[in-house]
Amino acid sequence: MNNEHPVFKGHFPGNPILPGVCTVQIIRELLEKAMEKELMLIKASNIKYLGFINPTTIPEIQFDLIIKNTETGSVGCNATVSAAGNALCSFKGEFNYLTI
Repeated sequence: MNNEHPVFKGHFPGNPILPGVCTVQIIRELLEKAMEKELMLIKASNIKYLGFINPTTIPEIQFDLIIKNTETGSVGCNATVSAAGNALCSFKGEFNYLTI
């Protein structure tokens, strides 16, 4: 992780922490890559932040995604974000395919 990235300058100066919204954005982008389609978050039924992601102390994080199609045609995703075997975030949500 690049602790010089602009996202860390405002959150928080001198003590960089990955914002929770960025964690959800990374989950969406990884899901889009796996599905090879653009997606939009429609429901986040459960998000738990269990620890801080500080790039100076946690240089590498792991994202584990469980992907499933729902009965309504959306994409369900359960995700766990961890570092060194410690869970830092859990996520459960649904995404719709974007159509142009």
